[in-house]
Amino acid sequence: MLLRRCFLNKKGVMIQAELAEIVDVYCSIWNEPTAARRLELFSTVLAISCRYCDPTVDVVGYESLDKHIESVRAKKPGIVFRTTDVDIHHDVARFGWRKVLLNGLLLPEGVDFLTIDSVGKISQISGFFGPLHSL
Repeated sequence: MLLRRCFLNKKGVMIQAELAEIVDVYCSIWNEPTAARRLELFSTVLAISCRYCDPTVDVVGYESLDKHIESVRAKKPGIVFRTTDVDIHHDVARFGWRKVLLNGLLLPEGVDFLTIDSVGKISQISGFFGPLHSL
């Protein structure tokens, strides 16, 4: 899959549609059963030294992230899908996602924040589980 890497239009504003493609590929990685294919997909959307953190883990690089994804897939098999548009400003994006387990149980919603590097790849992912709570 060829993804365009330029997210700035003529006014210097990032283009959401192109970033949405990258986010969808990233989400598909969580659904991919084979490590070799996940690693192939990583190289299309993630920087080599991409950092991923959520409340359970903080890892850097393809190999460490792949081990984490494999662990999550083994413990909670299911499908991850994007539930919102991708919002972006400057080099930071966010999107909502959800996981449905194979038995049909919906896990709480999550949100990921991404940092996009100068060549249009994801350099950092910060994931949060569950909805925000009102004061």
